[in-house]
Amino acid sequence: MSDQERRIKNLEREIVQLRSQLSAAGVPPLAETTRSVEPRGVTITYPLDRNPSFIMPSSDELRRLHEIVIARYSQLATRAQQPNEAFDGFCRAFRRMGHLGRDKLNDKYALISWVDDATFWLRDHQIYPRTLTVRDFVCAVLAHGDVDYVPLDRFPFDCSAFGLRRDSSGRPATDAWRAVLKTRHLREPVPPPRPPARGVA
Repeated sequence: MSDQERRIKNLEREIVQLRSQLSAAGVPPLAETTRSVEPRGVTITYPLDRNPSFIMPSSDELRRLHEIVIARYSQLATRAQQPNEAFDGFCRAFRRMGHLGRDKLNDKYALISWVDDATFWLRDHQIYPRTLTVRDFVCAVLAHGDVDYVPLDRFPFDCSAFGLRRDSSGRPATDAWRAVLKTRHLREPVPPPRPPARGVA
């Protein structure tokens, strides 16, 4: 028997003796508590960053939404991807969009930065494949029906301002996509934010 095992045995004997002494003195026994074992090493946790009220459309509804967007904005159609790849990317981007907060027009980020944020979110939530294109992202913005966006005349240039936050704060996503399906009309773009006039105090 090792020294450590001997010490454990002695401690267990002392605990039994102390319990019997307390019991003889009329002291009620203490409730046993269980101690949670902390994992060893570094633990990194991320907030779930999800909108629990978001309703994901069915596959058929998503396909119709995608068709409505492409019919209005043919520049978002792509020949580089197979049709199913483009649709799958749109579905993944649509899911991410459902967990982003809505806000006033945000022009702080480049279009590719929005896409990168979405791919990181997909990875963190174990949604694979996580690849997205700028077309997937913009199609999802339009299909949601509750996000402000700027005109897409020069897509993919000058169109990275969206009424979105980079997290789930702000207004939660709604089911405005249902109205898009019903009317087959997309939300109209809004004028881009104007840079502040130079020389004005």
